[in-house]
Amino acid sequence: MPHGRLAETASLLRQGIALELRFGSHSLEAMAELAETIETSLYVPGSLVTQAGGLALTLANPPLRVGAFESVRALVDGQPVPASRLRVRVGETGPWIPAAAIGPTSPLALGPGVRTEWAIDGIARTPGARVTIRFEFRNVAIPPLVWCELQERVGEGP
Repeated sequence: MPHGRLAETASLLRQGIALELRFGSHSLEAMAELAETIETSLYVPGSLVTQAGGLALTLANPPLRVGAFESVRALVDGQPVPASRLRVRVGETGPWIPAAAIGPTSPLALGPGVRTEWAIDGIARTPGARVTIRFEFRNVAIPPLVWCELQERVGEGP
């Protein structure tokens, strides 16, 4: 685990322990349930499919997942996807944006309720295979890192 990621995990653990000591375990359970509800509402069920040379999926953008992101990273089954192989399209008619083109001067702006289509090129999975995909969004504001993870069986694309 890279040092930066270890520090983020340790910070999250410290914050969780502090919350439990101050408010009790019921508050942590409620927060975990809320986080899980948000995360499951983010993925559009059944949208993970094969496409020519890779995978495609759609994320909904509930109101709690908005902001400007200076980087986006994806991991498929724990393996980082090179930024050159990850693309996003905001809305149904927007242009495809390579993840490598997202940066502090050209952030990915997500508004409430606007879906995003994602293409992961060069990552092949057979239909029916179970896949874990994690997206990490580095925000230009606070919190600095927002992530979501989904586990889904790959469907057959067009």
